[in-house]
Amino acid sequence: MYEIIPLTKSNFYEFKKLNDLKDKFNEINKDFFEIYDSKNPFQKFLEKKKIKLLKNDSSYIGYIWSENVKKSIYRIQSMFVANINNDHILDEYKLLLDSINGYSKIYYDCVKNNFNHKILNTLNFIRAKGFFEMSLNLNNITPFDKPDYVSFKKVLIGHDEELRCFIQNAIFESKDRIPLEPKDIYYDEIQDYYFAKGAILIKDGNNYIGYGQIIIRNGTPYIVNFGIIQEFRKKGYAKILLSYLLNILKDNNYNKVNIHVDFNNYSAIKLYKYFGFQIKKETYTWVLNKL
Repeated sequence: MYEIIPLTKSNFYEFKKLNDLKDKFNEINKDFFEIYDSKNPFQKFLEKKKIKLLKNDSSYIGYIWSENVKKSIYRIQSMFVANINNDHILDEYKLLLDSINGYSKIYYDCVKNNFNHKILNTLNFIRAKGFFEMSLNLNNITPFDKPDYVSFKKVLIGHDEELRCFIQNAIFESKDRIPLEPKDIYYDEIQDYYFAKGAILIKDGNNYIGYGQIIIRNGTPYIVNFGIIQEFRKKGYAKILLSYLLNILKDNNYNKVNIHVDFNNYSAIKLYKYFGFQIKKETYTWVLNKL
C-alpha cells in the first residue's frame, strides 16, 4: 500500500539513502543536504517540510523536493523513485507529483537519459525550453585562412566595453531580452572564467558585424555569446568567426571545447556539426500545468 509521508526524524536516514541515488533519474537533481547542512535550526525545519516521501508497505521507495516559488508556481528541485524497471514506476511518480498542490504549474529541469524523458512525457509534462551541450576535439582543426575583407579585433579591457555591448545587443536583440549595459561587460571581465585572448569582434571592412567569446570553466573552454548581426547572417561569417576562435584555442594548447546551443536553433546546430561538434548532453525545462 502506497503512502505519502512527510520527512521526520524517524525516516531521515531512509531519505538520505534515496537522496544519494538522485542522479540515477536526473544528473542535475539537486542534493538536499548541500542546502540543508548550511541552514540554522529553524531554516532546517522549514526545508524538511518541502520533502515528501513515497512509502510502499514498510519500504521508502521515492521522494520529491519542491519549492513554492510563488502563488501556484512550484519548482521541483529533485525527485526520484527507486527501481526504475518496476511495472508501477509511472504511478509512483504520479503519486509524488499529486502531493504538490493540485492547482499549480510545476517546473522541472532535467538532463535527458534513456528513461526520464519518456516518463515525463507520459506524465503530461511539456518541454518549455532546453539546450544541447556540444563538444569538439580540437586535434583535427585546420589552420585558419582569413578572407581579405574580414578582420578581427580583440576586445581591450577598459577601452572596448561600450562597443562590445552595442554589438552584442544588436546580435541578440529580442522583446524578451534585457539589453546589456557597459557595467555588465565590466563585470564579465573580472570573473575567473574570463579569457582575454578569446573576446573577439569580427569586421567586414569597417563594419563590426559579430562577436564570439571563449571562457574557461574548470580548465575547459566554452564558446559563449557567439553570433552575427542579422543583416550579415547566412553569408559565411559565422563559419569564419568560429574557425578563428577554434584556432585561438588550439594555439593556446587546448584540445577540447564545448558550446551550449538552444535546442530549437537549427541553423546554429547545423554550423557546429559542420565543424565536427557532437551533442554530449541535452538539458530541458519541463512544465506540468495543473491550473
